[in-house]
Amino acid sequence: MRFRYKSGMSKAPEPIDLKRLPVDIQAAFEAEIAARMKAEARARDLQREADEREDIIKRFEHLVRELRHALYGKRSEKLSPDDRLQGLK
Repeated sequence: MRFRYKSGMSKAPEPIDLKRLPVDIQAAFEAEIAARMKAEARARDLQREADEREDIIKRFEHLVRELRHALYGKRSEKLSPDDRLQGLK
């Protein structure tokens, strides 16, 4: 069950001042923050790589469709070898 903020409820809690906590707890919070930042950066990198691969896949799928059309399409719709090379550039 998710908690939903409703008007009339108290304000969100103030941020914790880590300097007021014991040193070992400060270190644990800092380690957690660093790990989260590293994981978020890694997730962004992986998403960027996935997006790039998706773009490459779409381009290859398009090229395969063009090749199939050039090879198996109606004779009047077939491209000359020079035209096919132009489409691949």
